[in-house]
Amino acid sequence: MINIGINGFGRIGRLASRIIMNSSQFNLVSINHPKIDKKNLDKLITYDSVHGYHDFGEKTNITIHNQKDPNKIIWEDNLDIILETTGQFKELDDLQHYNKNINTKIIVSAPSKTLPMFIYGVNHETYKNENIISGSSCTTTCLAPLVDILHKHYYIKSGLATTIHSVTASQQAVDKLNPNSRTGRTLLNNIIPSTTGAAKSIGKIIPELDGVLNAIGVRVPVQNVSLLDLTLELEQFPEIKDIIDEITNESKHNYKDIVYVDNNELVSSDFIGSPYACIVDSKTIMKQGDLYKIMAWYDNEYGYAYNLVRLAAWVS
Repeated sequence: MINIGINGFGRIGRLASRIIMNSSQFNLVSINHPKIDKKNLDKLITYDSVHGYHDFGEKTNITIHNQKDPNKIIWEDNLDIILETTGQFKELDDLQHYNKNINTKIIVSAPSKTLPMFIYGVNHETYKNENIISGSSCTTTCLAPLVDILHKHYYIKSGLATTIHSVTASQQAVDKLNPNSRTGRTLLNNIIPSTTGAAKSIGKIIPELDGVLNAIGVRVPVQNVSLLDLTLELEQFPEIKDIIDEITNESKHNYKDIVYVDNNELVSSDFIGSPYACIVDSKTIMKQGDLYKIMAWYDNEYGYAYNLVRLAAWVS
């Protein structure tokens, strides 16, 4: 049994909790949130506006910590993994005094400039027992397996990615003053260009692709599920059918349970609750000269949290 503690109880923390509590492999020991109590905890785990109702009953007997500064948390001695899901503490300086138990590993649910970065299914086998690591971002978790497959088979010369991303907690329900005037605008009725560090993160996860890709984000007013729009220049010139066949084959072997190829012409809400990191939409693949466009869906909440828990199992 792998014992887990979670700091932060936003979208990723809550969904990771659900996944952990649904598994016989894990035991959710404790969570930390400055203001939460037992009643709040049970309600937040049981009810979710996107992912629905799930009654965990007596399994919600979890220790609650109420610290704003994670360095002040007295974590339990028996923890194997702490998931840092606040998004606020993601660099080594933030975390090196976070937990003094050298047997407990920390996984950060955000990209980091100073921590080694791993995505289960892509580079997790290069993990060398580091105590503190990053699980990168939801967008990178979708992008990485796709470009890894394409680079192995056809060699990527250059590429541009756009993540058409559902709203997040950092956005505003109404217009609000923000140093970045776009992200301060309401999420309810706007399409909002934004930044993403997914391309930079790829270079840490797949060193051969460092500097090869660039990316931008576009926030759209849907609650959950995002769409990766990837345009690539390839060294080889495969036909669309060849690309679909290669990705399908990889999804059944090297990327089993990580990558999925969908042929059903579905829409974003159809992928709510999908555990796959990357769902390639075969109907959208296009070719023009040596340029290729591929789109892939991902549940940026549940799918990312699921892959984070996979990484926790590997690390432990």
